[in-house]
Amino acid sequence: MTPKTETGTALASQAGMMGVLLKRADEKLAEGDISAARLLYERAAQGGSAAACVGLAKTYDPVFLTQRGTSGMQPDPQRATEWYQKAISLGDEGAAAQLNGLARWKLQHGSETLSQTLPPR
Repeated sequence: MTPKTETGTALASQAGMMGVLLKRADEKLAEGDISAARLLYERAAQGGSAAACVGLAKTYDPVFLTQRGTSGMQPDPQRATEWYQKAISLGDEGAAAQLNGLARWKLQHGSETLSQTLPPR
């Protein structure tokens, strides 16, 4: 195997692993297991996945968590903002809409709600 072939094989393997991580994270998010989804998205985001950055941002986004009816999770608008910005820098154009929604939420709710846990439903 040539170095070029080995590099191509390694990249394909890494892309395959990224796909597996994202799929599993999406499944966990759909199941409402935010903590597990967060861990999986974080691992994929460390590999440079814009989609993982968006997924990870959602796990901190109070707008998303409220829309999903998630209870007992600590939203963190600042971390959500950072991950949406990272996704945008990696080329995810849809992250800007999520970031705008979060900015509107921040304007409406101010800083007094930033440290509160979402109420149980």
